Amino acid sequence: MIVEVRGVGTHNKGAELMLQVVLEQLKVAKPDIEFAVERWFGPYKDRARYGLHTVLPVASGRRSRIVTGLMSKSFRKAYGLVNQADIDAVIDASGFAFGDQWGIRNVQDLSKRARRWKRCGIPTVFLPQAWGPFSSPAIKNYAKIAVENIDLVFARDKTSFEHLRGLGIATDHVPQSHDFTNLIDGVAPEELNLPLRFACIVPNIRMLDKASNSQSKSYIDFLARSIHILKERGVTPVYLFHDRKNDEIVARLVQEILQYEVDSFYFECPRILKGILGKAELVVGSRFHALVGALSQAVPVVATSWSHKYEELLSEYNVPELLLEPMDHSRLDLVLERLADQSERIGMTERLREKAMEFKQQSKTMFARALSTLNLAAPN
Repeated sequence: MIVEVRGVGTHNKGAELMLQVVLEQLKVAKPDIEFAVERWFGPYKDRARYGLHTVLPVASGRRSRIVTGLMSKSFRKAYGLVNQADIDAVIDASGFAFGDQWGIRNVQDLSKRARRWKRCGIPTVFLPQAWGPFSSPAIKNYAKIAVENIDLVFARDKTSFEHLRGLGIATDHVPQSHDFTNLIDGVAPEELNLPLRFACIVPNIRMLDKASNSQSKSYIDFLARSIHILKERGVTPVYLFHDRKNDEIVARLVQEILQYEVDSFYFECPRILKGILGKAELVVGSRFHALVGALSQAVPVVATSWSHKYEELLSEYNVPELLLEPMDHSRLDLVLERLADQSERIGMTERLREKAMEFKQQSKTMFARALSTLNLAAPN
């Protein structure tokens, strides 16, 4: 059985962490299962590292159809290539890719694919992710076509569910479930030279190109101020990059304001990044899966937002007060002072731990339903 895994990659460590969870969960159900991804998943070495086949694109021109037709099955197998016709099921873990902020192209392409999957009898599951909004009539129409033709579509939060329901579709196949990366444990190597008391600063370039103008203009100052306050409170700030190239761009802008250097960490393995998050006293973050990685390990966060998914995440963990506007310096000062106090943090940590256990069980239930839809047995 070959399952195409979509919406994941090694372009950022949150997407790679989702890939690892998907592979683990499906392999438990069917150990001999095979996986395929599209060619823009990431470098060939990354596909090879995970043992992933590459899906050949649909041949559109005469020459490409001839070339594809000349490839024997044994040739494709030898080079890890699969045709669209070889795919037995599709599972998507995009995170956030369909809505106004991404324009019409993504959802238009999805509508075409979803109809083809339905026509070919290929079972499809879209794992918990953020959806919408769908303001444009064209975007809304394509989204409606797509969701109607997908067998199981999980909304990651209430707002996403409402956006999907607003498409005017039946929602029996549109349940809601929390982010599922809480099923994978982090690992922090003992040889890491981490400070005794430290806070992770996790920047996100999306705060500069997707947030409102006022948020974008204040974001760099927000991070610089956070770092300065933490140092004053005896907590060592360190950058923890999840997308090295883009995160370093943001960090350089912050460093132009600061008068001192801040250490940074980056690892190819997303489990190590999650392990470091779990050892931090708190996380100042603008990257969704870094926040999930912290909260699911009962580590408090200070978050900023460029999408409704952040508001929903912190509300689900019953800490909506930890989501701040970048320009609100007075609230930032108060929240960081509170979280830097160890006695204050203990009570919050216990509440977060209870929620984390609840959401982990929810993720297990979600995967059981997903596996059933894909015609796979649920893991024991």
